[in-house]
Order: sequence, then C-alpha cells, then structure tokens
Amino acid sequence: MTNISFPIELDIENLEVKEVKQNKEGHYEIYVDSTQEGCTCHICGKHIDKSHYFDREKRIRHLSILGKETYLFIRVTKIPMSGM
Repeated sequence: MTNISFPIELDIENLEVKEVKQNKEGHYEIYVDSTQEGCTCHICGKHIDKSHYFDREKRIRHLSILGKETYLFIRVTKIPMSGM
C-alpha cells in the first residue's frame, strides 16, 4: 500500500481526512474521522452526545478520483439513548 502525498479535500460536512493510501489494485483508500458532536435519536428526537463505543470500520464506495475506484473508511461511533 502506498501513502498519497497530495492533499484530498472531500468537502463532506463533519468528516476529516486522516490518511490517504493507494492499494495494490490502484484504488484509493481514504481514512476519515467524524467531527460531529453527538446526534439526534431517531426514536425520541433527543440530542445525544455521549459515545458508547466504536463499531467496526465501514468501507463506503465514493466517487472515482483520477479514474480510480475510491473508498472511504470510517469507524462509526455507537451512541446509546440516555437511560439505556
């Protein structure tokens, strides 16, 4: 795997690029972290800001860069509802 030395700006709200690599197939792998503080519960609508743990890393297909397949890798934070 090769580290990429040119900057990549995704312009996706609440995501920060940590590292960019090119794998042996030539695909770009962009490792990102969320900068969002908390979220809204989809059940009760309350704001939740206490993280519980990280889920396994997710691989998400993104738009191609320079004709190469591009994937985002993110570790999703699990946030419990208060009282749970």
